[in-house]
Amino acid sequence: MTVRATGIFSGMVFWLFASASFAASPVPYDRFTKSVAEHLIVPGYEQFAAAATRLASELSQACAGALDTDAVRSRHAALLDAWHTVRFVDFGPIETSTGPARVQFWPDSRGVGRRQLRRVLKALDETVTDPRALKGKSVALGDLQALEYLLFGPDGRVLLNNSSAAQSSVNEPGASGAFRCAYARAVARRQQHLAETLLATWQGPDGHRAMMSNPSDANPHYLEITEPAESIYGGLLTTLEDLAVVRIGRPLGKPDGPPKPKRAESWRSRRSLANIVATLRSAQAVLDTEGGLADLFTGAGDAALASAIKAELAAALRLAEAVPAPLFDTLAQAPIRDQLRSLQAHITRVHKLLAGPGTELTKLRPGFNSSDGDG
Repeated sequence: MTVRATGIFSGMVFWLFASASFAASPVPYDRFTKSVAEHLIVPGYEQFAAAATRLASELSQACAGALDTDAVRSRHAALLDAWHTVRFVDFGPIETSTGPARVQFWPDSRGVGRRQLRRVLKALDETVTDPRALKGKSVALGDLQALEYLLFGPDGRVLLNNSSAAQSSVNEPGASGAFRCAYARAVARRQQHLAETLLATWQGPDGHRAMMSNPSDANPHYLEITEPAESIYGGLLTTLEDLAVVRIGRPLGKPDGPPKPKRAESWRSRRSLANIVATLRSAQAVLDTEGGLADLFTGAGDAALASAIKAELAAALRLAEAVPAPLFDTLAQAPIRDQLRSLQAHITRVHKLLAGPGTELTKLRPGFNSSDGDG
């Protein structure tokens, strides 16, 4: 055998050995789980709790007579940004009781929450001004939707003084700016308490972060190493599907029908597009963070899939950031609706790549948990 032939043969053996070793390497489920929990989920709940605290403090000043409408709007926006950062976390501590609806009861297609709010405002029910009392009431009276209804009128104006409340077309008899302010402050405090409780249950040696990092027979939530990763993966899939079908699809309406701007999320505060952008940035963080989803796909042997999803998600984010805001005002324009349908298509492709090739590659089964006893 010639030297050249020997060199080629040796190279082939090395390539085959390296490929076999790479293919046989375990998928880094544990690294993915720990990375998302430590770098995204826990810091996200910290931001959510801090944002709720700042809004409640701002509302306390407003209720005392020092109303700064720009500051109220800014604090409210920061709270929604923080919530949409962790909205994909539909597992773990937030599953208890009524789940994510404790934070945001939406969509409310039957208008249950709106009717409850109107009754409370008409009756001037003082119990809703106590955040502790809100804990025992309907979730629709103490969630982010209630907060937006109290803070903003249909024209997007802040309704926390008697003048603005009286001028609002949705002003209920007796629902003064002072009552709205006290009620809104209680809701903000309620959300602060929820966020702090969720954060505390994720932290500590016995917190949910530790549970996800240490699956075992003794773990009440996770038995197998894949299960925490499946929870995160499933939460992301659900969030992206909801984003395309509900949060974009509802206000768009049917292709041959008129748009429905009042079916958009956060239309009163004119935050619909900002919420979409915040959700896409959160999904991008799950993908791009060190040890995140892109690294999981690469570790499982398909860097090309990671690149394809990154490209689609980046395109979706660029589109979302380019749509003129507020959506409530621009949705009537056909070119804007075309942009939104294009955005919807990009998000749907990301979802399909994750739900199809992504699950086949990683062998993850989102929604399955052997501790449920259904395996």
